Amino acid sequence: MKKRQLSHFLLPGAGAVLLLALLITTAALPHSAAQTPSAPPAPASPAAAPVRSEAVPEAAETDPASPLLLRYVQGIDGFFLPEKTCTRAEFAQILHNLGLSAPGSGAFADVPAAAWYAPAVAGISGILEGYDDHTFRPAQAITLAELTVIHCRVLGVETDAAAEGEAWYAPAWRAAAALGWHDALEGAEPETPAQRWMVVSITNRALGRTPDEAAIDALEGLRFLDLAPGDRAYYDIIEAASTHDAAWSAKTRELPAVTPGLHQAGSELAFVQPDGALCTTPGLLNLNGETYLVQSNGRIAADGAIHLVDGAPVYCQADGTLLKNGGWHDFYFDAQGRYTSGDAKLDESVEAILAAVTTPEMTDLEKLRACYDHVRAYGYLGRNATISDKTMPRDKAIGYANKIYDTGKGDCYNFAAAFYFLAKRLGYDATAVVGRCAYSWGTVSHGWVEIPMDGAVYLFDPQIENYNIRRGISNAGHSAFRVTYETATGTYFKN
Repeated sequence: MKKRQLSHFLLPGAGAVLLLALLITTAALPHSAAQTPSAPPAPASPAAAPVRSEAVPEAAETDPASPLLLRYVQGIDGFFLPEKTCTRAEFAQILHNLGLSAPGSGAFADVPAAAWYAPAVAGISGILEGYDDHTFRPAQAITLAELTVIHCRVLGVETDAAAEGEAWYAPAWRAAAALGWHDALEGAEPETPAQRWMVVSITNRALGRTPDEAAIDALEGLRFLDLAPGDRAYYDIIEAASTHDAAWSAKTRELPAVTPGLHQAGSELAFVQPDGALCTTPGLLNLNGETYLVQSNGRIAADGAIHLVDGAPVYCQADGTLLKNGGWHDFYFDAQGRYTSGDAKLDESVEAILAAVTTPEMTDLEKLRACYDHVRAYGYLGRNATISDKTMPRDKAIGYANKIYDTGKGDCYNFAAAFYFLAKRLGYDATAVVGRCAYSWGTVSHGWVEIPMDGAVYLFDPQIENYNIRRGISNAGHSAFRVTYETATGTYFKN
């Protein structure tokens, strides 16, 4: 499945009109000139008062007593992405779509003429100034302070004078707070990057659009895949994304809707069933020859990571599909996307051990410990030929593991391989490492296992604990289960 591009966020219009494109009617904004504050010292602050463009669309003909309120936001492929930040380019397009025009004195070095936002930036470059290096930084997030100052100027809100030493945005911030524009911001600071839900909350309040909660509650069907009643800014988002009159009458209503099928916005992925309901049944979903993993929240895993399905590892790629007939790190996946060692006999032995030593009630770490203790209890016998590789070759690891599973005896390579395959089957991104280990036995060639966990790399060495048991050394004080190289009881040197 192909990833959707940014253009899917855009509303129709000149060039490309963005997700948060404002389609406010002429009646929504006063014609009085905005008061022009003194020039702020910080970059990206608004400049001169805007001049209204003649390109603003006329309001639809409706009952004057019940004017039509036009939607001014939409999502991407069914997702609203409320916590995604709004960039400076996006907000420039918002102002452009408002029909505001205040050209600046020159072009910006980082705004290509062919960029979708170039006309918007050029048209309102006097409202959003650039930086001292003549850049606009279109991909940089716009702040709540910048949003607030611009709204105050566009709507002609009177502000007091800034006190000495105050931030350039302080007067507008105070005025907006007094008008209730920031009531939904949960105490966010002025320099906070503006997320999409924040933009909607401020804009609705600035324009006097109060959501009719009863009318919105009466709507049927999905509106956005990542938005549900009770979510933060739910009513504000639905209000901003809908065209309606005061009565929300069906003849004037245009609502956001989600169609059946697969939907993706970045890492967000979901499937809408033919009946219009979001698929929330956890498990594997087969669509058009591809397999996806649906999670309990209705999201399809699309994170480039290992997940467990019925206790077995699968790898969910960035596009949401399961990896099949391929490998990732030391994992290999079959034609159904299920993990396999590549050796049927070994897989059978691993399944038998897991069934014998683990229970469904155990945590993942408890299962790992149970497998470690099982391997630690094997007998020690002889030595295999020394391996010069940095990690254990797969074919040798399979042979080492099969031998100790069958005979119950082996050396450090067998112990490491046996634990390695059990850890892989539990979904851990384990690596069978080869090198040398200095311990009470001297410094010898050795094999052990590494597993990354919680941002750190841990060492697992069941054979050294097997040695401790045979020599009467307490494993409580000389543990080799989930220890770091710094805290390990032996000194390890990788090949």
